[in-house]
Amino acid sequence: MKRFFFIVLFSLTVYLSVLYADNHASVDSMKYLLQDEINLQQFRLRIQLGNHLLADSPNIAFNYFEEARKIALELNQDTLEALSLSNMGLTKLQTDDYIESKDYLSKASKIYQHYNLKEKIANLDYYSGLAEYYQGNYEQSIQNYQKALKIFIATGHKELEANTYQNIGLVHHDLENDTEALNYYQKALKIDEILEKKSNIAGLTQNIGLIYMNNQNLDLAMNYIQKSLRIYQELNDMEGIGISLSNVGLIHQKQEKYTKALKNYQRSLQVFDSINFLIGKIYALHNVGTSYSDLKDYSRALIFYNKSLDLASEKGHVQGMMANYEAMSDLYEKIGDYENALEYYILYDDLKDSITSVEAKNKIAGMEALYKLGFMDNELSRKSVELSQQRKQKQVFVTGSVILLIILFFGILAYNQKNIAERKLNEHKLNLEELVKIRTDELNIEINERKIAEESDKLKSAFIANMSHELRTPMNAIIAFTNFIKDEGLPFEKREEYINYITTAGESLLNLIDDIIDIAKIESKELNINKASCNVTILCIELHNIFKELKNKKKKDEIDLILNPICKKDNVIIKTDPYRLKQILSNLLENALKYTNQGYVEFGFEVSETNILFYVKDTGFGIPRTKFK
Repeated sequence: MKRFFFIVLFSLTVYLSVLYADNHASVDSMKYLLQDEINLQQFRLRIQLGNHLLADSPNIAFNYFEEARKIALELNQDTLEALSLSNMGLTKLQTDDYIESKDYLSKASKIYQHYNLKEKIANLDYYSGLAEYYQGNYEQSIQNYQKALKIFIATGHKELEANTYQNIGLVHHDLENDTEALNYYQKALKIDEILEKKSNIAGLTQNIGLIYMNNQNLDLAMNYIQKSLRIYQELNDMEGIGISLSNVGLIHQKQEKYTKALKNYQRSLQVFDSINFLIGKIYALHNVGTSYSDLKDYSRALIFYNKSLDLASEKGHVQGMMANYEAMSDLYEKIGDYENALEYYILYDDLKDSITSVEAKNKIAGMEALYKLGFMDNELSRKSVELSQQRKQKQVFVTGSVILLIILFFGILAYNQKNIAERKLNEHKLNLEELVKIRTDELNIEINERKIAEESDKLKSAFIANMSHELRTPMNAIIAFTNFIKDEGLPFEKREEYINYITTAGESLLNLIDDIIDIAKIESKELNINKASCNVTILCIELHNIFKELKNKKKKDEIDLILNPICKKDNVIIKTDPYRLKQILSNLLENALKYTNQGYVEFGFEVSETNILFYVKDTGFGIPRTKFK
């Protein structure tokens, strides 16, 4: 009813403009539509600029995406707002602002969920999983990856499927579940080799090398890492080169070739500095510190550990913070500073508590025992000196013996506590591995129960691009012939002819307005389909009569307009939207008449057991073969 009222009102406006030659009214009525198109072009431009700058200048890219979001809000287009928000989230992920990244990605996901746009939701789940991983939220990271993986598999996005397998493997690698990590890496590698994705192959080769390194197969690990390094050098991928150099250093470190390890770590740090790769710098600084620690240069080691810790804390990189807390605790333990060792281990434990809480508590207990033992050792030594000054020579032997017995007692006590702690650690490790295996089995079952989901693409129409030209043609006719009929000396026949031209142009303009309204409804998903009983036999006869008149009006006498005689025999009734069906067939018939100069235009329908097939065919020149693709 609202649409009918709008059409009647607009028709009345056009009619009045003809009578009073007031062409400005029609022009003003189109300003809002044209302004929306300008805003839409501005939105697209900012998205394109942001995407172009995302890799090299993420902060500038964020500003463009933010401006695009403001335009989307002005247009009241929430899907465009979601596109802006998702790009803002990716930008924050690029700058390691993980909390803000998750916030923007979550807002975009809620909008896409409203429209059930599963592929877009899957992409956001993938990047949210990455942000959770960088924050050390492993369980949430895997949940996001698994949700995304279901859609990628169902929709056949092989590259995204491989990337997700690789990232799940990284989570298992961090959890020291090497068997599962290797399984996911190999799944990803198989797909990337088919797709010939060299960069991804290099990354996976490197990850597999790290697993072999963890299992002490250092020669095989070195082969994989060096193969990865050669691919990255071929691609001139500086980030990959830096990571490969760092991992070569790790292997040298395990081989106790500490000087070689240090050189590779320093080279990787130079690479990461040159490209300002913050996560790489965190680990490179940490690894340089570890090399100095291995070389017993503890003061330098602490300098690099602190630099790495400051950068990791600034960016909220949990893994980097944990690595430095643990390393600094071990270093202080080496130099006998048990108080600082305990302090840093407590910081390490607070972060790792959700993964290895029992392990952390046992290690803290062991370190507390060592700290107390050192404290008591100092106290006993002091008292021993005081007693030796007060007592005679014969009492020194007894006192010394007692002190030695006490030290021996606490040494045995500490040794027993250490053995107990190690036994509990081993028990916990076995228990943790079993828990991870159970959880992995559950996740595999969840993968196997995936559903196939398909999503249609948005309409691809070039109509809006040509709208200005199409609207101008009938408007120019209306304005021109309106000015002609102002002539008081114009004969009545000519005046009647010009009025007919104006009426025809007004009808064309009204059809364009209808099409614009329909396109706007389609893009905003507000186009309603009103199903009802429809007699397609009567509908086709009505269309035949209408287009016979239109053919005569356009003086297309050399064309025969044919309605298939079979369609006139029986009344065929279907349930559909009669208005939209008539609109579709009218558009096809109008197009056929427009591009056919001689011969015929035939239309009708064919009925089978389960379907009804409508068709329009003509003898027009059609599409050139060179344009078929």
